Amino acid sequence: MPRSNVHSPPAGLEVCRFSHAECLQCVVVQIWTRRLSDELMPTIVHLAEDKNWRVRLAIIEHIPLLAKQLGREIFEEDLKLSTLCIKWLIDNVWSIREAAIMNLKSLAEVFGTDWAKQNIVPQIVHLFDFSSKYLHRITALNAVAVLSEVVGAEVVEDSFISLLTDRASKDPVPNVRFGTAKTLSHVMPFVTPEMKESKIRPCLSSLAAESETDTDVNYFAKQALEKLAANS
Repeated sequence: MPRSNVHSPPAGLEVCRFSHAECLQCVVVQIWTRRLSDELMPTIVHLAEDKNWRVRLAIIEHIPLLAKQLGREIFEEDLKLSTLCIKWLIDNVWSIREAAIMNLKSLAEVFGTDWAKQNIVPQIVHLFDFSSKYLHRITALNAVAVLSEVVGAEVVEDSFISLLTDRASKDPVPNVRFGTAKTLSHVMPFVTPEMKESKIRPCLSSLAAESETDTDVNYFAKQALEKLAANS
């Protein structure tokens, strides 16, 4: 027997050792992740509602990284954190609301379309439908525009288009209506040609018509129609 093989373990034993080492590593990662959640989460939740908006902004900007570290299961367990991600959309500070939208987009990218469809999309629709403050409804529209880039055509057509064409376009506040025109312009690339013709074009035509008395609504609707014509 060659000298180099005298102290070598059997090949099967070596594979077994590696397998056990990998399992141990997984256990260590799970324990560390759970400990990270238990120890840091109370502090994060507390700072997320700090009176200083810059502190809140710093927390929001780190949520996607935290989501990657924790994983979907642990992230979903902490209802306070999930609630905050939506609550930030109605913050009094514009920068926080905008950061909250980008945070939701990042979470959708981390956890996937199915997760976003179940956990984010219904919340955005609810925010628009049940908020009495027009700024919150505009935030919902902005969220629709940004999320349409990552949630897929099915979600956009099933959940967002009817919100825009059937409800947002008829909002009593002109700012919301021209926000609707801008959002429809943004989501165009993510829907089918049939949806553009059956829902988007009629809605924009209505907003661009003389019966719409607000000039800003007319302007943005006509811009969106031009974009629609150029891409048809």
